[in-house]
Amino acid sequence: MQTKTGLLLALALAGGAAAAAPARCTDLRLSGGGVWVDKPYGTGCTWYGAEAKRCEWYGSRYRNEHTAGEACCVCGGGMRMEVPTPQPPSTPVPTAATTAMSAKVLAKSNL
Repeated sequence: MQTKTGLLLALALAGGAAAAAPARCTDLRLSGGGVWVDKPYGTGCTWYGAEAKRCEWYGSRYRNEHTAGEACCVCGGGMRMEVPTPQPPSTPVPTAATTAMSAKVLAKSNL
């Protein structure tokens, strides 16, 4: 089963439209800080992701503060954060043309 994050990565590597906004996802936790599991079975996001149809069939049932569809990245829930795109360096890199021009300016100024 391919997760949505995996699909975004595949599209990014293939040059698809999703390349501009890669996201990182974290499964939601319970308000007390514990790992989310459903009620009454106690199964968590790993169980839902183990078979392709589990999110579809059970993801909106068995609420324990959240459903799997809300809590689990593999089911399309969780907390998604965009990964910042690296910015190019703000200082220009010297080229042969700018280096030659600088040498001429220095030569004219007798420095």
